[in-house]
Amino acid sequence: MLYPIIAGIIALAIIIPLIIYVITVVNRLIALRNRMQASFADVDVQLKRRHDLIPVLVDLVKAYAKHEQQVFTEVAEKRTRAMRSKEINQKIKSEEDLEGGLKTLFAVVENYPDLKAHENYRQLMQTLADIENQLAYAKRYYNAVVRDYEIQRTSWPQAAVTGIFWFLPGRYYGQEK
Repeated sequence: MLYPIIAGIIALAIIIPLIIYVITVVNRLIALRNRMQASFADVDVQLKRRHDLIPVLVDLVKAYAKHEQQVFTEVAEKRTRAMRSKEINQKIKSEEDLEGGLKTLFAVVENYPDLKAHENYRQLMQTLADIENQLAYAKRYYNAVVRDYEIQRTSWPQAAVTGIFWFLPGRYYGQEK
């Protein structure tokens, strides 16, 4: 008579800690996934600030470089694509394209020393530099959170739990896909 009770106690002694462990792992992963999403939202705020500054910068450069219309059109199109991107991977790709367009725009500016000396241009460039610094910080923080999430998601024995509950991999900012 005592054997079924002892077997039940042993089974509970194994099952209860296992359930507690699974709940703990899932909750930790959910918290990290939420931090990852929140940190990407911080990146997104800086990207929107940059998006708002680009038309002002393009208009100022247009006044000096009227024959560079293709560059202005390309930057405007890339900005529009970047602003319309919703999904993280798509947003990262479109932002990388926009950064390339901005580099082209800055190369055009190099041909116009009067523009570089213009007070409004210098103020815009200072604002853009500040945004880029904050953006770089936000990207580093986001990547750190992705790293923590990936360590938890892929480490053994948590990996068994993540497979059961379908925790998808995070994507580092700047990572090729």
